Amino acid sequence: MAIQIPADAKVARLSNLTIIRVVKTLNDKLIEGKDGLVARAKKIMREKGVEFAQSDLVVAALRPPSGAKGFIPPSALFNKYLEGKLTHSQFLACVTVRKEPLEQFLPGAEIDAITVPYLDREPSLYTEFRDEPNIDDLATAIAGGLASLPIKPS
Repeated sequence: MAIQIPADAKVARLSNLTIIRVVKTLNDKLIEGKDGLVARAKKIMREKGVEFAQSDLVVAALRPPSGAKGFIPPSALFNKYLEGKLTHSQFLACVTVRKEPLEQFLPGAEIDAITVPYLDREPSLYTEFRDEPNIDDLATAIAGGLASLPIKPS
């Protein structure tokens, strides 16, 4: 979804948005992708049968994902409620709803009507390139962005 700035919106000029978007894109394309550096490092570590790896500056560990023991199917928890092991209130306190599957059964307006907004969350910052840059543009932008950071020389 393209960001559209309304004609009457107040707009700040923030040069660091370029470095934010460039680093995010490099992360998405080079680091996190299915053939990215993270996937390759994990593959090599698994092939070597190791849980730890290191380079000159970095150490790494393969760790199980959070929630690695699995998830609880809602039907299993509901059965515990039906068996009388949970009260109705306890059952509801343990359950959350994912909107994506719910959209198959209820219209969006009805889902929106029962959605409780997060009041304590910081808004997310979304960035986009104005035009699709080539790799040279990315390298130039990151070099310029890094050069402008207040990094003390060793």
